[in-house]
Parts: sequence; structure tokens; C-alpha cells
Amino acid sequence: MSRLESIVAQGYEIGVPKGELDRFAEIILTEEIHKGNYDVVYYFRKTMRIGTEKDVRTVGAQAYESFLERRKFASAMSIAEDLYGRNSNEWSRAHSAYETVPTKKEKRHGAKSHVSLPQKATFFDLFIAIEDTGEIVDDHLMDGLRSGFDTETAEAVFELREKRQSETATIGVLEFFEKRGYSEEDVTTFLPITFKRERKKK
Repeated sequence: MSRLESIVAQGYEIGVPKGELDRFAEIILTEEIHKGNYDVVYYFRKTMRIGTEKDVRTVGAQAYESFLERRKFASAMSIAEDLYGRNSNEWSRAHSAYETVPTKKEKRHGAKSHVSLPQKATFFDLFIAIEDTGEIVDDHLMDGLRSGFDTETAEAVFELREKRQSETATIGVLEFFEKRGYSEEDVTTFLPITFKRERKKK
């Protein structure tokens, strides 16, 4: 759950009128739109049911195009499946791009397909490691989240990517998934991540 989702959920719990919460959320969402964070707005509207169905689909389409422009093809596939379905031209377009670009990268000598992290690595550590290794690992991460984990968990990770270092540096990768019922084996099976075993002190 993102920080904004948490605030809105708490507002509902203590009885803040829905209209006031919606107005507050719209101010924050407008700021995110101006920053180009269409996916953050899309997942929030979809999860919290704020705005009309047209609002959700409009920002979803913007997020889809943004992911294509940024060459985040696995993420574009995920949103295309939500909005248009797997039989759509939009999904096929993103899937075709996802299939071709990584294949070219894999032919490069020494291209990495995973990152190796310490057991206590945070999401900040993970995202920095992915940036250092290149797009192929990033695409594998997005695809693994989409295919190996429930939608709420995958969306939570997508949202973490948009947060500041101060927030992601306090969230352990394994701890995050374990709280959602996933084991280390699940993480290493579906995501391009391996964990280094800590050496026992003599």
C-alpha cells in the first residue's frame, strides 16, 4: 500500500467524508501527473476507486504509452492486459517489443540476466543494482512480478520504484515479500535476483 493509499484508508476509518478525501487525493494525483508518473496515478485510482472509470482508463492509457517510450515493455504489457486484454493490439505491440529487444541484448558478451544481493538488501539496493546491470534485468523483474505474484504485491513494487531513496532504503526486499506470504525461494524463482549467503563467523 502506498503512502497516499494509507492516508486515504485511514481517513475512511476515522470517518472523514469521502468527498473531502477525494478532493485531497485529486490534488496529490494532479501533482503526480505533472511529474509524468502516470502509472502511480493509474494504480492508485484503480486500487482505491477514486475517479470515474473513464479517469482510470485515460491515465492507464497514458501510463501505457509512457512505458513504451521509456522502453519498459513488461510494464506496458501489464497495463495493456488490464485495460485492453491479452488479445488486444496494445498488448501485442508491447509483447512484440519485449520479445525482440531483450533478445538482442542477450547476445552481447557478458550481458547479465540477474542481480546478486545480500540477504538484508533493501529495495533501494535492488533498484540501484538493476540500474547498473541494464534493461534486460529490469524487464525480467517486471515480467516476473506480473507472472509470479498477486496483483496487489506487483503494484506495490511498481509504486516503490517511484519513491525517494529515504523510503526505499528502509524496506527490506525479503521482508517485504515474506509479509505478503512469499518465501525467498518464490522471490529467486520468479525474479532475476539471487541472494548471497552470509559467511558464518569462526
